[in-house]
Amino acid sequence: ETWPDQLESHLRNQPVFAVISGLVNGPWERIGDFCDRQRLPCLLPNSELPRLTNLEYGYSLYFSGGLALEAKALAVYLASLPVPPRTIKQVWRNDPYGEIPATAFSTAIAELLTETEIDNDSYTDGSEIDAVLSAHRGEMQAEVLVLWPGEQAIPALEAITRIDSGYKLVTLPSGAL
Repeated sequence: ETWPDQLESHLRNQPVFAVISGLVNGPWERIGDFCDRQRLPCLLPNSELPRLTNLEYGYSLYFSGGLALEAKALAVYLASLPVPPRTIKQVWRNDPYGEIPATAFSTAIAELLTETEIDNDSYTDGSEIDAVLSAHRGEMQAEVLVLWPGEQAIPALEAITRIDSGYKLVTLPSGAL
């Protein structure tokens, strides 16, 4: 983890007025924190996981709200259906690509569909996904499956094809398609 020191060294040796774009595999938060400390505008970084806090006073201006925005948009869509779902099963992988949108979705659903019941489950790796997707099927017949597979979309997609789900709707983030 020497990159913060490397960035500071590069900035000292060759000052810049802004960081334009930038691509990061993972959360942008630490880079955003660096830009804030340096008072260096970071314009339109490309990340599925932009920082979600300190947006008003931070120095990062995002092109997209990433997976958290997808999660909120999905909640708005489900709430706008003529007959919104009464039960949702949400499953996510225990990594930032799963946890961040799952939290955003749960928060949005709680605000938009107060009568909707959500069954939340998480998993660590692809070998657990079958069991997690099949868990509680007899207890709660969820109408919608919301799946955030994180960085392991292929095992999750394969698991969906193996289980007899009975879901009316199965959703995945855009990066998994």
